[in-house]
Amino acid sequence: MALRLSANSDQVRDIRVIVPTDCVDTYDLPVDVARHWVFLPHAGDLLHLVFLYHMALNGVEIFSTVE
Repeated sequence: MALRLSANSDQVRDIRVIVPTDCVDTYDLPVDVARHWVFLPHAGDLLHLVFLYHMALNGVEIFSTVE
């Protein structure tokens, strides 16, 4: 994401940032575990999709896999 945001701010359009979804993941921290350790819960499945979407909105190319 940092590469794409830097290219966006410099108005460099010929840099491609590609993220294969089978190579990234978001951690999950259930509510009961978060309460025990006094952390905020982190819904991994939901936030994974949200941030892939956020990257796509900023010009990152999202693919399911790289062959």
